[in-house]
Amino acid sequence: MSLIIDRRLSGYWNAWDLQPRGIVLEEYSSALLESNEIPDPFTFVFNDEGQWVLESTGVVVENAMAKNTKLELLELDGFRDIQSWAWPNRTGVAFLLSPHDFLNGYPRTKITVYESEGPGRFFNRSMLFDYSQNACIDLIKDIGVEFGQDISTFLSVDDVRSHAVKVSSDEPIDWLPIVKRLINIPRQWQMIENGEDLHWKDIALHSANVMYNQRYGIRDIQNRVDNTPVEVITMGAGALSCPSASSSFSRETLNGKLIVNCGACGELLNKIMFKGDKCPHCKGTYEGC
Repeated sequence: MSLIIDRRLSGYWNAWDLQPRGIVLEEYSSALLESNEIPDPFTFVFNDEGQWVLESTGVVVENAMAKNTKLELLELDGFRDIQSWAWPNRTGVAFLLSPHDFLNGYPRTKITVYESEGPGRFFNRSMLFDYSQNACIDLIKDIGVEFGQDISTFLSVDDVRSHAVKVSSDEPIDWLPIVKRLINIPRQWQMIENGEDLHWKDIALHSANVMYNQRYGIRDIQNRVDNTPVEVITMGAGALSCPSASSSFSRETLNGKLIVNCGACGELLNKIMFKGDKCPHCKGTYEGC
């Protein structure tokens, strides 16, 4: 099986060439879903230090976020706003908007919904749509009002990018019918309702794996016992949410290293680590190299 590498991803690959396989597969699968206007689902869990980790890779999320521009720092503030609210045992739902800023490489608006699945564990979905910056201010206020939250923080586009609407509840929150009325993306909402987005995430990860093997000349040995074709997804016509350049990764990410075994206790890690990260087994600190 062979897939054509989309030229829009050339800037991403400059950074992906330096990343562990797991990060590349997650980032590439997200690009596939975004360009096809499919919600992108992913899960965060807390480590012992109160930092969210992307469950599929074991990478500390904040370490992998870019911190080079004003917009990137504002979005980091928005992420930290939710992370600090959720730690250690918060349950509920949070909404974070990333308004479009075409001049700075953000062609579309993105909303990410953070939904607790239990203490410290959040299942999240990101969706792209087209809203003006002023409409984003009104939208996040409308979401806050619908859920009975204080909206006095949201005075500017920068405020929208750096703060979230956070709704605490010990009971599950049926947020979808409310947000559906406020954002007109019926196809994406339907995918969430029937679980189709989860199906496409699996396909996107498989497609990213095929592309990864193709790029690096890795032979993919299938363990299948029949000849049933495996479904793949290719890049769609839609724009992506972030700049397609190596700056989309932080310098901290590029300085991380894939550690197979802990140098202190010898336990299997097989994850990217950064100076100061701790082994989940012996709690020893990685000092970098």
